[in-house]
Amino acid sequence: MEEKPLAGKVLQSEHSTQKYYDEDEVSLLDLMVVFAKWRRLIIGITLLFVLGAGILAFLMTPQYKASVQIVNNNKTYLGLLKSTEVQDYLLERFAPQDWRSMVGPGKKLSREALVKKYIGEMNAQASKEGIINLSVAYNDPQKAATIANAYVEALEDVVRKITYGKYEKKREDYKHKLDKATKELRAMEKELKSLEERLGFSTGMTEGEQKWKLDPLIKGWFKLQEEVVEKTIQIEKARLEKGDDTRIALEAELEFLKDRLETYEKQVLMGSADGQRSGYLSTFGDYLRKRRDWLWQLNLCETLQDLYNEAKLQEETLSVSVLTSGKAVPPDRPFKPNKKLLIAIASILGLFLAIFVAFFLEFFHRASENPENEEKVKIIKEAFTWERP
Repeated sequence: MEEKPLAGKVLQSEHSTQKYYDEDEVSLLDLMVVFAKWRRLIIGITLLFVLGAGILAFLMTPQYKASVQIVNNNKTYLGLLKSTEVQDYLLERFAPQDWRSMVGPGKKLSREALVKKYIGEMNAQASKEGIINLSVAYNDPQKAATIANAYVEALEDVVRKITYGKYEKKREDYKHKLDKATKELRAMEKELKSLEERLGFSTGMTEGEQKWKLDPLIKGWFKLQEEVVEKTIQIEKARLEKGDDTRIALEAELEFLKDRLETYEKQVLMGSADGQRSGYLSTFGDYLRKRRDWLWQLNLCETLQDLYNEAKLQEETLSVSVLTSGKAVPPDRPFKPNKKLLIAIASILGLFLAIFVAFFLEFFHRASENPENEEKVKIIKEAFTWERP
């Protein structure tokens, strides 16, 4: 008899607990009720976002993108395209003549704004294959293509200036060295002329007269020296023609001739102690050394002259071309704004915001109907209510 009330209490407790959990749980039916109750609000906010996105897309200035591919495999091109020098080239062509006075310290217009206004936005990226993809975004499709092609022309101009500067510097350097070497050569020729007069022969005589009147020792020395000079010229020709095997063989022969010439000069100088010809051979020994130096200097001048002429020719015939896969063409349609994407994003954002507002209002409505929360709701309403004076 005493256990029945206890069982009744237990059943009552279990029923109360189940009821508590049922009241706190949010079922799918409750969610559908909220959607149904606030459907107009949800649809209205979503449509408002869609309408706003449509108006924004309509008011935004269309942007067209023209592209061109630069196929030159040169790592410096990407940096040059983004340089101020290339930018200045474009601004000189498309911006007003006084564009430089429009930007700078204290001016309202920044350089970035000026660039965007007159030559749009340029983007250049290099692929793994070494191809540079260059694109220009502008509000005019025809001008976007013109500006993209102008970037290629500007790149060619800058590369040409850099390359021209290298050849110009090389030419000026060779010219300076050639003038210095020529001046030293003239001084050597003056000394040789004085020694030739003392030895009894001069450069004014014909080759036949020289060989007939010269001392046999001098004739032998001249012959060896002529062979050395001839061999040196052959080596230079082989170097220009890139005949490495021939050049190596000629260099070995030249070394042999130089050794013979050095031995010959020593013998001549040793013979200067021989009685009657002592003074003559002593002077001739001095002449040998100076003429040898003169020949080396003459060969240096000829080499520098050839290098100078080559650098000058390269400078005069310089041709620089930036290879592309073709010219940029005007795009058919704008790439920005993307109306479909903009409306789709606005729809999603509007829907999420509308659902959040609907659940917030539903929560606030239920809370205001609960007597326990009446005071709290009153405080919140007073906080967000503007009281008129």
